Amino acid sequence: MRSCIRYAIAFLMSVLTIICSITSVSAMGLYQWEINISYTNAPQGTAFVDILFKTAENDIYAPNEDSSIYTERSACKTVALPDTDIEFASDCGLAEYDDGFTSCMMRRYFVSYNSASDGKCTLKFPQPCNADNDKVFQYYGEFKAAYCDRDGNVLLVTEPVKVKPHKHPCVYEVSADGNTADCHAIMDISIYIAPVIIGCVIIIPIIIIFSIAMAISKKKANKTTK
Repeated sequence: MRSCIRYAIAFLMSVLTIICSITSVSAMGLYQWEINISYTNAPQGTAFVDILFKTAENDIYAPNEDSSIYTERSACKTVALPDTDIEFASDCGLAEYDDGFTSCMMRRYFVSYNSASDGKCTLKFPQPCNADNDKVFQYYGEFKAAYCDRDGNVLLVTEPVKVKPHKHPCVYEVSADGNTADCHAIMDISIYIAPVIIGCVIIIPIIIIFSIAMAISKKKANKTTK
């Protein structure tokens, strides 16, 4: 009986380890409250890259000073570079750029700051946030990437990219190479974690109880035969 219990506990720990691993993978790469951008062949002087989304009439993600939700009242003006943080004026080149596509970080409320390093940028959303990565991309349907310098001037803008919609939750990641850009969607496996956990919570106790019951029954049977 003790051996049976030990096996049941070992099985339980193995399942919990798998669940933790799945959760870690989801948190690491499939995160809805950010937009990851990678870029190459950037023009000289590039300090960071931003996304330009297609202009939308009555844009639901435009800042609203009268909003009751604090994070929806203003747009991002901060870029966190490896050596310093830069605050841009609301009339810098990126903020005023408009060719039918406008800045994600400076013209939408859902970006709190842009974290920039060599060849990579991440537009960080406030937490919690009512805007999700996939919902944002599918709402606008089209985007460009803009290379910018440390003064907030736009150095180069890529050709527009159409977003392929997906039925299931996903995370879009952007890559830019010179004047071209692309995006790919990664399925958000976090939607499957809850059913797995619920299933384990129900099934594992049943297996343990059944194993213990079988062990007790076997022990009684052995005593009877003696």
